[in-house]
Amino acid sequence: MSTFATTHTRRDRFADWAVILLVVIALIAGWLVKSSAENATMSISSSVGSLTYPTSWISNTENGLLVQDTRTASGVPTSFGITSEALDADQGLDALSTRQTLRRAQELDGFSMLNTTKDQVGSDSAVTLSYAYVVVPDVGTVASARLPVVVEASDTLIKRGTTLYVLTFSSDSASFASLAGLRASLLNTVK
Repeated sequence: MSTFATTHTRRDRFADWAVILLVVIALIAGWLVKSSAENATMSISSSVGSLTYPTSWISNTENGLLVQDTRTASGVPTSFGITSEALDADQGLDALSTRQTLRRAQELDGFSMLNTTKDQVGSDSAVTLSYAYVVVPDVGTVASARLPVVVEASDTLIKRGTTLYVLTFSSDSASFASLAGLRASLLNTVK
């Protein structure tokens, strides 16, 4: 048997370190590109206000502001919206939250109220209603083979003068808790 002796020259070691350094630089550059693409945002505004949202979401300004992430496994988009309405009488947030709860109970299938909490959004006092309801994705179509999905949502009610603003965040129940940070960042961009 013969034995091969390998010797590394200084030039070979330099090449090894150069390859390692190049791989590390490429990984860092890739991570920076990925992060900037994932964190890219757009702004939208209408008569009810403005907000900043991820660029991969779609927007609609027909009834206030609505932004949605339709790329969900459940078929139910994650959404954030702002609506406003003029108030006829001087009502407090407690009465307005009761009225909003009754409204949601009439509008949504399988509505269940989860919690009501006093909140603060910027310098404004607010009330946040947490609730759940049931949605059947693609209902009414031939391809409607999906099971019903439980959706969790929160309505944050803010009263400014004679105008009530309702900031609504919703997503399927399986991912709602993990999206709390996203909800908070969307609330922070509202003006």
